[in-house]
Amino acid sequence: ALTAENYALARQAIIERVGDGGRKLGLVPDTLMVGPSNEGAGLDIVQSKELSGGGTNKWAGTAKLLMSPWLAA
Repeated sequence: ALTAENYALARQAIIERVGDGGRKLGLVPDTLMVGPSNEGAGLDIVQSKELSGGGTNKWAGTAKLLMSPWLAA
């Protein structure tokens, strides 16, 4: 499911990715690509500055959203 928690875990996994010999790859994800059914969740995660229950969304602005109609949920 596309949730803020899963976004955070995926983002961390990409940032911590290492190559041969254990060297960090230096990747910083800047795009969240979603299918049509996840567009709303994606917008909430990377564009909404406030959370629906109140508070600040720390993930706002960390990536741009790219929706592809060819991706399935």
